Amino acid sequence: MGGTADFQVANAMAAIAAARAYGLPVEEVGASIARFRSDEENPGRANLYRVGGGYVMVDYGHNPDAFDAVCRMAARWEGRRVTGIIGVPGDRDGSVVEAAGRVAARGFHRVIIKEDRDLRGRAPGEVARLLCAAVNDEWPARSAASCSTR
Repeated sequence: MGGTADFQVANAMAAIAAARAYGLPVEEVGASIARFRSDEENPGRANLYRVGGGYVMVDYGHNPDAFDAVCRMAARWEGRRVTGIIGVPGDRDGSVVEAAGRVAARGFHRVIIKEDRDLRGRAPGEVARLLCAAVNDEWPARSAASCSTR
């Protein structure tokens, strides 16, 4: 992603260091990194697809730090409006769900909230309501319509 995904650069550097410490030759490590395809070898994690005149990135970030990493990356995409379609697993503490909503509100131009089919112990709509409340709390000047659930 042109170096905009600093979290992926850090992951790649750690993998390179581990491979070299294990004794793999520089050429083999370099060739492996060069041919790595996230969408094929790491599906659902920072996969970027061209769709029509824009892009869709799919990432299963499930906590505030993951949301923050994606938002930092998206902020480097100059001249683009970024919509985050977010959800958090139901087995996370309510404070974690709310923190993720606040991070998303600060990092995306628009937020759409979705809920997983597997509610992980939560009532239907509970996680979505927590996220929506946090987004709206972070965006007090915007209307509740800024946060829609799907």
